[in-house]
Amino acid sequence: MLFRLAMRNIARNVRRTALTASTVLIGTALFVVAVAWNTGIFGGMLAELAAVDGDLQIVAQEWAEKEILQPTYANLPDVKPLTDAVAKVPGISQVEPRIAVGVVVTANEEIGDHFARMVGASPSYFERRFHGADKIIQGKWLTGGPEEVVLGRKIATDIGAKVGDRVLLLGQTQYGSMSPFAATVVGVVGSDAATDQSTFVRLEDAQWMLDLDSGSLQVLAWADGANQETLRAIEASVAALPEMKGNVVSSWFTREPMKSFLPLTNAISAFLGFLVVFITSLAIFNTMTMSVMERTSEIGVMRSMGLTRLEALRLLVTEALTIGLAGGAVGVLIGSGFAHWLQIHGVTLSEKLTARMGTAFPMKNTFYAQLTPGIVVAGLALGLVIAVVGAFLPALRASSIQPVSAMQSKR
Repeated sequence: MLFRLAMRNIARNVRRTALTASTVLIGTALFVVAVAWNTGIFGGMLAELAAVDGDLQIVAQEWAEKEILQPTYANLPDVKPLTDAVAKVPGISQVEPRIAVGVVVTANEEIGDHFARMVGASPSYFERRFHGADKIIQGKWLTGGPEEVVLGRKIATDIGAKVGDRVLLLGQTQYGSMSPFAATVVGVVGSDAATDQSTFVRLEDAQWMLDLDSGSLQVLAWADGANQETLRAIEASVAALPEMKGNVVSSWFTREPMKSFLPLTNAISAFLGFLVVFITSLAIFNTMTMSVMERTSEIGVMRSMGLTRLEALRLLVTEALTIGLAGGAVGVLIGSGFAHWLQIHGVTLSEKLTARMGTAFPMKNTFYAQLTPGIVVAGLALGLVIAVVGAFLPALRASSIQPVSAMQSKR
């Protein structure tokens, strides 16, 4: 009976009901698109960072304490015993040494002022994790020969280098002396802001430049498919290895910039949800308040005929839930359609804009949304939350109407 009454009351003022449902529709649609967009941008960057920088990163204790300075003297002098031990830890699927340092790059014999990030790693790292060959836009990837370098697109443009040119990478050894490395450009890659401003060489060439012999600055490890809880357990197992003495291990979600990104993405989604609930709840509140005012006498009659305060409250809430569910369902459908389009086609920004992110973030030129079942469910739930929040005070007022006073009013 309460449901039939609620449906009748909804149909009384079709224009007002449609306007309220449209407000909920727009709010939930915007929520779905915004959260999918936020998830796609930040989630894509986090996934890329975890893939390229490893689920686990092992460095010397001093390097971890002065990471912002990237001290080459705080290195891992002989990584083979360490990598062999880490590879035997249950859950670890791949272990790779890597050298990543800042260098000055020039295409002539003079010292230039173009700074880049030099990455030296093994062929298996570049193939399985970085996917370098897939990012080639000119030439080819490293062939494994000596004195080869692949340049990021921005660096190649800045120094005016092309495939076949000789370039000079100027860095420092672990002892602080200048260390030049001349190499032939075999390819140019383009993918994201970090890749575009980096250079890539063999691990052996990076070791030669830093005078590290068989050492590296980092050892990266992957535990494919492991969630954060499982990864913490694997991290503890790695930390307990005898070969870890003087070194530290950290998971991808505890390192910067990932550590700051995760709360940021959650905060943005929560803020979007709050904003949608606040704005659209006002529309529900207005509708239900007007409905209660117009039906004061009617509610009083029903109260006198045995309608309890709880039933009056349920009546108004049912009306609001129906409007919220209808508007939310259509809004989620429309928002999901647009988010799906963004997930396929994306939006492309200028290279100059994404380049401002620097080498710490793999900010791609094209941003894609990421629509998940959780976002769809959250959108539907949001429509219902909007209805309950917006209808609560008017419903509470309706349940408090006294039969005699209500029938004496002319509403």
